Amino acid sequence: MPGVYRLQLGQLQVTALLDGFLPIPEKTVQGIGRAELNAALKRAHVPQFTAAPLGTGMQTAVNAFLVRRGERLMLVDTGAGTCFGTSTGRLLQTMQAAGVDPVAVTDVLLTHAHPDHICGLLKPDGTEAFPQATVWLPDDEATYWLDEREMARAPEDMRAAFGMAAKALAPYSKDGRVRRVVPGAASARPSSSRAGERASGQAEASASEERADASAPERSAPERTAAPASGESATETGHQAMHRASFGIHRVTERELPPGVTLVTTHGHTPGHASWLVDGRLLLWGDIVHYHAVQFARPVVYSSFDSIPAQAIASRKRLFVEAARQDWWVGGAHLPFPGLGHVIPQGKGYRWIPGEFSPLP
Repeated sequence: MPGVYRLQLGQLQVTALLDGFLPIPEKTVQGIGRAELNAALKRAHVPQFTAAPLGTGMQTAVNAFLVRRGERLMLVDTGAGTCFGTSTGRLLQTMQAAGVDPVAVTDVLLTHAHPDHICGLLKPDGTEAFPQATVWLPDDEATYWLDEREMARAPEDMRAAFGMAAKALAPYSKDGRVRRVVPGAASARPSSSRAGERASGQAEASASEERADASAPERSAPERTAAPASGESATETGHQAMHRASFGIHRVTERELPPGVTLVTTHGHTPGHASWLVDGRLLLWGDIVHYHAVQFARPVVYSSFDSIPAQAIASRKRLFVEAARQDWWVGGAHLPFPGLGHVIPQGKGYRWIPGEFSPLP
């Protein structure tokens, strides 16, 4: 059955939409000993995939969020589209079950450009899934994923992701409907070079990992990137798509965002990762948390998918503090569906409190 859940927050109608599930291997969890990790997963009853067609790993939801505010219908992240096989890519079916016409979506707010967040911009036939929507992407994120030099520097098995991001954006940029959002002065931005940040972040996080578990496996490259189509190299696909995606993209300031929407800089998982705060009460934070069973209690635990681990850890700690202090509702892309709830302090860490099912007014 399609995963749909609605919540009314003042003038905001929030709909959580389940795009599907991914199996994330346990070896991607870094900064914690294997025995402690296994105990936490068992304690939290995290389901495990052990066979085809999904592969092996921890069951991990892929959520998107639809926010209706006045005349605007805003979608935060779009799921995996056709990039990760049949276990994901159900967003359009889920929207249909929710009674929402994709043509009615006015804005798509992307937290970052990983395939499980951006590929859903396209239908299986490669046309726009949201033909009337303006796509909003953090400027630093666009800078990274649309840069051929960054693609050339990336590990070989990550290069396909650059092409996927560019291809997803291309039809929207052709129509002049992609906006690169430059953070305002209130949003902390990195001051050092990206290369320096990545090297420093990996060194710091690696040291933390060694202290936590000297026997932990070395960092592995992300495994979720789908292979390019037969006969195409990732580099060729990426170059072609980047040229198409680069035209028609406009750089704008936060002042031009939809009413009530604020960009919150949360770099680390990717070089330009951002979260979106709506009406100062709903924070849609993308990939701040991958492993709910351990990262709330231990925010220093990170993922091998993180581009700059030290920044990812710092962003997670900062958002936990603010979400608890401000009593924000939080929506997480990889929290158990519907992925809506609150963060509260507990001991030396934090705890996730899922929102209770409530009747709509």
